[in-house]
Amino acid sequence: MPRTSPRQTPSRQERLSSADFRELMQREHLLEVEALVRQFARQLRFIRLRRQALDRQGSTLDLPATIRRSVASGGTPFHLYWRDRRRVRPRLVLLIDVSRSMVQYSFFYLRLARALGAEMPDVHSFIFHTHITGVSQALHDPDPWRAQERLHVLAEGWAGGTRIGESLVQFNREHAARLVNSRTGVVILSDGYDTGETVGIASALAQLRRRARRVVWLNPLMNQAGYEPISQGMQAALPHLDLLAPAGDLNSLKAVLPKLIDALR
Repeated sequence: MPRTSPRQTPSRQERLSSADFRELMQREHLLEVEALVRQFARQLRFIRLRRQALDRQGSTLDLPATIRRSVASGGTPFHLYWRDRRRVRPRLVLLIDVSRSMVQYSFFYLRLARALGAEMPDVHSFIFHTHITGVSQALHDPDPWRAQERLHVLAEGWAGGTRIGESLVQFNREHAARLVNSRTGVVILSDGYDTGETVGIASALAQLRRRARRVVWLNPLMNQAGYEPISQGMQAALPHLDLLAPAGDLNSLKAVLPKLIDALR
């Protein structure tokens, strides 16, 4: 068997990272992309830990502490004391659309949620179609195939219709007070196609926006040439978002998630 040269490995990873998730449904692709997703999640964790370490160096003079400790030296401040910046641990809330139109994308988004939850301490994951369901515990199952089965049991109506507004209203009613605050980034992963009343999307997102630090909508269709967010669902959502960004491939996720985590500090 011919040996693979070092030059070939990055090029294959680059192709997989830029390929639309719909094109990566063969088993060999799934395993490779899952490995890349885990690698990306570890990079996000490293970015967060590195920034926390930089914060610990302290950048603001703590004048009261300097004065208190100068009393023993007759008021001469031989030692300056520095105050660390307040370190804030970011929280991510992922709301993943698993309706029929999203089924090929949600398969990968759930793996992203699983990888993020394994690497970062404050990630909360939900799936929705006609209602919303928490899946963080299922995603933490060490057996990925058993986790998938648990998700299917939880997600009655998987790959069915979509009621985004009703699902967001349910999230606000049952979970937002506990999970969403000024250090939370809410990430909605959906194509925006809704079979329900879109007025619920606008009001629910407006309420979320008042609680959260950032509300981000990642739409896989934005990677497709000529796509415009003109569906009623997306039009209802746009005024209440901090960011609408593509998410049809791994490169798109790599472009937006580090910036979101940085914004939560």
